[in-house]
Amino acid sequence: MRTNNTHPGRPGVTLIEVLVAIFVMAIGLMALLTLFPLGALNMAQAIKDDRTANSAANAAAIARSLWRSAGTTIPPDALIDRTMLNPGGGLTDRSPTSATRPTDPFFTGPSYPAYVDAFGWMQGNATWQSWIAGTPGAMPRCTTTTHLGALTTFGVGPGRAYAVTAFTYRDDLLFDENALAGTGTSVTREALYSWAYVAQLRSVAARNLADLQVVVYRRRSQDATANASPSGEAIYKGTFTQGTKVVSLSWDPTTQEKPVLRRGGWILDCTVANPANTADLTWQPRAHFYRVVNIIETSATSMELEVQTDMRADSSNVKFPAQIAVLENVVEVFDKGTLTAP
Repeated sequence: MRTNNTHPGRPGVTLIEVLVAIFVMAIGLMALLTLFPLGALNMAQAIKDDRTANSAANAAAIARSLWRSAGTTIPPDALIDRTMLNPGGGLTDRSPTSATRPTDPFFTGPSYPAYVDAFGWMQGNATWQSWIAGTPGAMPRCTTTTHLGALTTFGVGPGRAYAVTAFTYRDDLLFDENALAGTGTSVTREALYSWAYVAQLRSVAARNLADLQVVVYRRRSQDATANASPSGEAIYKGTFTQGTKVVSLSWDPTTQEKPVLRRGGWILDCTVANPANTADLTWQPRAHFYRVVNIIETSATSMELEVQTDMRADSSNVKFPAQIAVLENVVEVFDKGTLTAP
């Protein structure tokens, strides 16, 4: 007689096996879900970088067009020309026609840098219109002759339209609650990105060449407020050494607020310095931008900044305490080479 010792197959899985399978699957799903916010952040950064680069390209093209638009007039914009040669604020008049212009090698060198900034100009009183952060003797600011001539009243009318056209990047369409992008034949486009220029003549003697930097802003106010002090700009005392990446900022809490800075932001060294250490006539503002990569608060009234590139000059041998401008909403600064007038 034979005995069958085979056992029938198990009809299913145990509860423990089911729970283990669910646990393993949950880990995999969690790993996949983390990719969605990461992808969204990367896509947002890619869009931001694309808009910023396009803004800089448009800004440079407009600047070159404006620079060449006045025929044989060199430089073609009289207001920018005056700002680069004779901004006031205690700085020497370097105009070729100046009766007080000494015969000095300094007057064959580069001009003062001019911050060409239509929106910043529209947001301040006379001092703020003429100087970054309303500080005479630092970086001189101006707008273009065309913009100034188009202002019917302060910051409105054709002048406002010109500023939006020449100093903003009109990117995405804005839709209302009815999913409409405008009314009638007009549409509304978002202008998150705007810009300003830093222009500096290569030589006050041969004034057809100017170095150009484009400063791109994101979400900067584009409102016009007469006789106001614009927010988003401040100048602080700085200490730094050429060839290093550390900048020490300090401020007086009774007259200044703590700098609004974050990693990835920008600072501007607009110190009035004497690089040749010679006569007082050689005092000249700098126009050096630096990206901040780290911030350490050292006290209630000071902080240390680590910048991405080496400092190009020292904070010593200066006319005033070294001046570091903190400009909010700046996302990128581009060196766009040389402007050439006919």
